[in-house]
Amino acid sequence: MAAVQDNDSNMTNIELGLISLWEFLALLMEPPLNYLKIRSEVSPEQQKALKPATKLYHKYSGTLASVASHFVADIAYFGCPMILEQSFGLRQGMETLIFGKAVGAFLSYPIQNYKILRIVGLHQKMWQKGISFWYQGISVAFLGSLSEALVHSALASLFYLVVTPGSPQMYLVCNYMITVSSSLICHPFETIVTRLVVDSELSSPRFNGAIDCVQTTIHEEGPLALWSGLQYKILSYTFGLHECVLGRSYIYKDQFG
Repeated sequence: MAAVQDNDSNMTNIELGLISLWEFLALLMEPPLNYLKIRSEVSPEQQKALKPATKLYHKYSGTLASVASHFVADIAYFGCPMILEQSFGLRQGMETLIFGKAVGAFLSYPIQNYKILRIVGLHQKMWQKGISFWYQGISVAFLGSLSEALVHSALASLFYLVVTPGSPQMYLVCNYMITVSSSLICHPFETIVTRLVVDSELSSPRFNGAIDCVQTTIHEEGPLALWSGLQYKILSYTFGLHECVLGRSYIYKDQFG
């Protein structure tokens, strides 16, 4: 019996070690993947105005901004429902989570803009401009964020009517599939935001708003151009599968035993 317990303990240590290694690789790979995603979302005409990345550290441009934007968005996403519940007695549910998502998107948007311009090398004069510039394309980003939250919720409801996860690992795999599916549907919003933000810093802007950006992109490059860079986003999600493949999740232990 003692030998079995020791073996289980060793297996747990091995799993934790593999998880730590995978998380380190995920942190190492996320900035270059994000860099490639943003660069891929830029239109061919806009690419001509950008400087090519010649050094490795260029691939890590915007890393701090990315971390900061995620931090601000996550605080709003989880904090707003708690504040609404404690201050106004509103129970946490889909409505309060969507509200938190919207607040997080609004607060983190200037940082996201900076990250995009930092990655493409056009960030030098951003902070000299007014607050309206910082929120360039906010309506599209807000609509995209809200749409992704609603699509994710709808897909989850439909998915779990058909599939019943029997383990934490299976639950996480299902959630990964739902997240990828919702990103696949809503990714064009991100492409449009990237193009509008970059276009605002060019000496000769090409787009007159979001609708013109969509029409011009489809006319010149075809509808699939709206999904530019999606492969890098999905690849970055894949690094989150370490919990499903390598480790034991304790988040859902009460649900699955």
